[in-house]
Amino acid sequence: MKKITDKWYVSLFIVPILLTYLTNFLTLPKILSIWEYSIISSLVIIILIFVYEIIKLKKRCNFLDSIPTEEDKKIIKKLLKSIDLEIFEDDVFNQNSWYGYKKEAINNIISFKFKSQLLKNKTRDKHLNSLIIDFNNKLLIFTEYSSTKLYGDSESFYTPLKDSEERKIVARRDCEKMNEMTSNCFKKLEILIEYLKSKKYI
Repeated sequence: MKKITDKWYVSLFIVPILLTYLTNFLTLPKILSIWEYSIISSLVIIILIFVYEIIKLKKRCNFLDSIPTEEDKKIIKKLLKSIDLEIFEDDVFNQNSWYGYKKEAINNIISFKFKSQLLKNKTRDKHLNSLIIDFNNKLLIFTEYSSTKLYGDSESFYTPLKDSEERKIVARRDCEKMNEMTSNCFKKLEILIEYLKSKKYI
């Protein structure tokens, strides 16, 4: 803001005086030959210039905010480590829920959801924060639904109940929904990763 005022504030005094002075020697358009009009027209021009400068400054600030800081890179690295992209792709997205999910993969999702919501893990990049929220919302839908459909019947897996024909019928319907949910999660993750690469976070 100081740079803008340094650049333009002199005009607030000089332009009206100069225009009024020139009317004594030159034939100017009517709007400039009347002292009051000259001040008004000068102020309008200056305000337009001022607005233009503010818009430029805002664009510049937005550009600077989009440049990842070292702190933001550390935050992203920590969040991606908590979910483990390879495990998420192999053991969640590519995994048919009919056969269950590894507990490690589910625990990673829960860990990511928790850490990504912490205030200290918010970045300066508003668009990036929005993408993380979008991904997190899809994970939330999946975890809330799967928590009522999967059971820890072993040390390493959560699986649907299939111990009767009736439960198998229900499980097939539930698994179709969970598979769709994990696909939706992965789509949001792809958008997030693409943005991270484009902005050189990773």
